[in-house]
Amino acid sequence: MITNIEDLAAHLGAYEATDKSIARRVYKGTSCGCPAGVKDGYRNPATDRWAVYTVQCGLSILGWKVLMWRPAHGKRQWAYQEAMPTGLSEYLLVGEQRKGRSPVISELDMEPKEVAREFGKAWMEGLSLDDQLLRKTYRRGGMTVYLTVRVKEPVKSRYVNAPYFYVAGYCEGSDAEHPTHEVPFPCTPEAIDEAIAQADKDGIATWNDTHGCDDCGEPEWGMYDRAINPNCPSCKGEGIIL
Repeated sequence: MITNIEDLAAHLGAYEATDKSIARRVYKGTSCGCPAGVKDGYRNPATDRWAVYTVQCGLSILGWKVLMWRPAHGKRQWAYQEAMPTGLSEYLLVGEQRKGRSPVISELDMEPKEVAREFGKAWMEGLSLDDQLLRKTYRRGGMTVYLTVRVKEPVKSRYVNAPYFYVAGYCEGSDAEHPTHEVPFPCTPEAIDEAIAQADKDGIATWNDTHGCDDCGEPEWGMYDRAINPNCPSCKGEGIIL
């Protein structure tokens, strides 16, 4: 049984019980060079529960700010004083939350001008009701909007905030996103091996779908994305580095 990073390092044959050493061992031990490591704060999606909130948003020169949020049957909380729950902040695309400042609805790493343009008045007007998430909107004038939102929130359990191993597929020369496979401690060695094997398969599948040579066939998705022909006489079914 693997209960900590020391057990994981011993199982993988890493030189040291560190995140860097484990990442290097997985990188060298996989065909596609999978990125991997150990983090704290595992969130188990299986334990998430639905929660309903009312959110007050105000329009500013920076876009829509979250002014207040209130859980169903709960007290009103001012967003500049109390950080929003995880599920609610993820739904509203709110990143860093600081006391004394109302968070702005936006994608991460956007410039202020981009936020105002992409998440301004027109964005709020374009929101459509969703049976699972956005349940109701109420507009008071042109500057204030109230949203009723139903989102999933993590429930405290023995897995929440536990350390976990993560690994994902990788394909050089491709911008394809691969799923991250997470395994919380404690776990079996087989669970770690299975996650690594699946991540490696993800990366290899992307390589096979995108790295064919000129003689493998016509591009399927883009100018250069050719699936590898296993019977290609030029690249011998191995593909080429883009």
